[in-house]
Amino acid sequence: MKKIILLAIIALLIAFPAIAWSDNNNDDNKEYPYESTSGTRYKYDLSNPSDRIRYEVDPGAQLRDSVNPRVDIDRGLGQYGGGSK
Repeated sequence: MKKIILLAIIALLIAFPAIAWSDNNNDDNKEYPYESTSGTRYKYDLSNPSDRIRYEVDPGAQLRDSVNPRVDIDRGLGQYGGGSK
């Protein structure tokens, strides 16, 4: 089961690399307007209550956060999607 999940994550990263780790081009800045101290761009600012609700019903955003190692760095610094929680 772990092997299947790992393969699925790898397949997603290969198919959609810009979704997992956004660069700083203008299109990404529109879709991922929040930037953390580590430079990671986020679609939602979890210090904003309405963004938090949208994040909770967006499994794609949650999946991106679960596979991006920089999210743990940001959360260790008290930043949750570009904001503090």
